[in-house]
Amino acid sequence: MFTPQTLQMNKLFTLLLLVFSFNASTQLVINEVASTNHEVLFDEDRDPSDWIELYNPGPGALNLSGYGLADNKTETPWKFADTIIPANGRVMVYASGKNRNCLSCPVSPVDHWETAVFEDDIWEYKNGTSEPPSNWNDVSFTGVWSTGEGGFGTGDGDDNTSIGGFSASFYYRKEFEIEDKSKILQTILSMDYDDGYVVYINDVEVARINIIGTPTHNTYANYWHEALMYLGYNPKAIELDADLMSSLLVNGTNVIAVEIHQYTSDDATGRTWLHFGMSTPEVYFSTPPDWFNHPGTATEFHSNFAIGHNEFIYLFDPAGNVVDSVFMDKLQVNHVRARMPDGAGWCYSNEPTPMLANAGTCYDGYAEPPVITTAPGFYDGEVDVVVSGTTIYYTTDGSNPDVSDDLYTGPVNYSETGVFKAMQTAPGKLPSRVVTGSYFIDEPTTLPVVSVIADPCDLFLEDADCIAAYDNAEGWFNHNPKVSVAVEYFDKDKVKQFGDNYKLECVGNYSISLAQKSMRFMGDEDFGTLGDITYNVFERDKPGMEFIHGFRVRNADQDYYGSRMKDITINRIGLPTNSISTGYQNCAVFINGEYWGMYGAREEMDEYFLRDNFGVNPD
Repeated sequence: MFTPQTLQMNKLFTLLLLVFSFNASTQLVINEVASTNHEVLFDEDRDPSDWIELYNPGPGALNLSGYGLADNKTETPWKFADTIIPANGRVMVYASGKNRNCLSCPVSPVDHWETAVFEDDIWEYKNGTSEPPSNWNDVSFTGVWSTGEGGFGTGDGDDNTSIGGFSASFYYRKEFEIEDKSKILQTILSMDYDDGYVVYINDVEVARINIIGTPTHNTYANYWHEALMYLGYNPKAIELDADLMSSLLVNGTNVIAVEIHQYTSDDATGRTWLHFGMSTPEVYFSTPPDWFNHPGTATEFHSNFAIGHNEFIYLFDPAGNVVDSVFMDKLQVNHVRARMPDGAGWCYSNEPTPMLANAGTCYDGYAEPPVITTAPGFYDGEVDVVVSGTTIYYTTDGSNPDVSDDLYTGPVNYSETGVFKAMQTAPGKLPSRVVTGSYFIDEPTTLPVVSVIADPCDLFLEDADCIAAYDNAEGWFNHNPKVSVAVEYFDKDKVKQFGDNYKLECVGNYSISLAQKSMRFMGDEDFGTLGDITYNVFERDKPGMEFIHGFRVRNADQDYYGSRMKDITINRIGLPTNSISTGYQNCAVFINGEYWGMYGAREEMDEYFLRDNFGVNPD
């Protein structure tokens, strides 16, 4: 007779069988590793992280609790929490540095998330043609404002409620009720905006962006920002200080109030949500929107390290013994080290198979790259480009060569400025990395030259399948794609000082709508970068700088149609002061051999700027 007690006994028996099926001799192995994952696999944050696949070839299930991974044998490894990997099963770990779902990770006390305020709720609102009452952002406010469905704006027709008329600002507010504030552990504000905002809860400021000082109704935002949601992107998420929110929120009536400010334009947008992380399963508010991502939503394993060039990846058992390892030398983009078949010897592969049986051709390495014996540079009249090697394929349009392209049989003549790309093949090996060269014929420029060499389809919308990083319409809003490009730098004496592969991204706010776009070149192993730039591009401004991680070339932004002197002059005025200023170098830019105009090369202001200028650890 079937009873609940019978069910419990069956469950216990099954669990005991599973426990005793764990085989102490099971040899968990590292099975596949990607250190240059560019577009094969994305984690739950839509980031293309490095990844490590583990495989259990044994006859029994294995509990990974206490097993660890590290990229340094002497450091404390990142460790798994309780995780069962069945016989012949796999586990994926993103080597992202995000440190999630592990023994050392803090456990979130949040039971679930709810949304208390939605953008399309009914709000009170006011145009900024005059100053609002001093208590407009407090529950004591008793004025009469217009009411309407949230998603407010002016000028561009993509808002639920149009404020009407032009002004520097507008205001909106909404009251909401809290039954038991002790159940609220965390608060996240979601904002989609154009161009700046200040947000208050119960008369206290909790968030702002692009607004300086104490704003009035005729204060303009100090920087430009385009709304994102109508383009298909998520709003900005701001995690509010938990202690501050605990002191501000009250049981009963609360109010959230927002002021939106424009940046000298005739359109503005304000869309606002308020989300709470709750400590218990009871439901007090509403289910969050589908797009909402919150702390603790990680559904994947993430180690506390990323994978670099020329380092080992170690797998440790719970006792701290190294049970497997693999050396990760330089891989080409989207290639992997993999055991073929699963659990067997190591190969190089250009066919990643995350969480699937390893398959494809097993290569024992890469062919040696060909050697371009004709130095890239400036020539009068014409030049014959000579390459040494055995089986070499090449292109002259910037695209990456493969075995379907021209086979090199002799010197390639250039009678006008152009670019050269070549790779070499060898039996049993993957094709070599691509080597590049820029050849300038009768070019009159006296500026240093930045030569960009890239697959035209990566840069330009030549057909519907192109990536189009340079002229993609989304570039307006800083969501343009990033692509791998080769960059060569020639100084004012026309001497090549460095060349490498970089991650290219078109950058700017308003200026990215201009025909000549600013570009950022960042060192990134996943995009083929071999190392830092050891030539001081900014010697004039910062003599003695030893290396830089990347740089950008700027189209002068608001000085685009002017002298193009403002930014470089202001930065150089700042250099001898205690302000932090960037180094500049005027240059000419060529893309795939075509003159692209005068730009200003400038240091990239990021964590590596702090490293390069002040010796700060970029991590």
